[in-house]
Amino acid sequence: MQLCREPDGVVKLDSFVVGSARDTNAASIAINEQRFAPNIKNIVSADALGDVMDGNVGEFLKGARSAYEMILMAFERGELASVKPFLSQEVYLAFLEVIEGRKEKGLSIDANFVGLAEIAVHEVEFDEASREADVAIRFLGELTSVVRDAGGEIVEGSLSEIKRQKDIWTFSRVMGSDDPNWQLVATGE
Repeated sequence: MQLCREPDGVVKLDSFVVGSARDTNAASIAINEQRFAPNIKNIVSADALGDVMDGNVGEFLKGARSAYEMILMAFERGELASVKPFLSQEVYLAFLEVIEGRKEKGLSIDANFVGLAEIAVHEVEFDEASREADVAIRFLGELTSVVRDAGGEIVEGSLSEIKRQKDIWTFSRVMGSDDPNWQLVATGE
């Protein structure tokens, strides 16, 4: 580039091109989409999910949906034995406490899983040192449910009215381990 000073004191430069490259990775796009959303929205970049979900978010969510239905219905029925391998000790004991509380009161649940109105990845964490991945999934489940007393009378709910239930469940797994199953480690709304 050449500089040339004109007689009037103006400095004249040779022509040059200004260029830019927009560096947008998936995390930046996710942050901007979340920032400019018209309502509250959690966005997780696909890059954050790649290693954790073997690059296939759809298949992961399909498995999460199945786990949600299986665990939720086992809890409602008060039969945790079949799902115990998929529950952390803490979650298992919390579920067991609720089930035993119902039994002490002579209450039972009659529930049917209708489906999911919504399922979405809420949050993903990965600890590289331990290789442990935690994936929080937001569910909006639809089910019919009644609570019956010891005499079988309905004391709450309706078998014909579909109720929506919001849950955020966190599944955990050590990546690269021989066990391909995820374990439910936390529940919340």
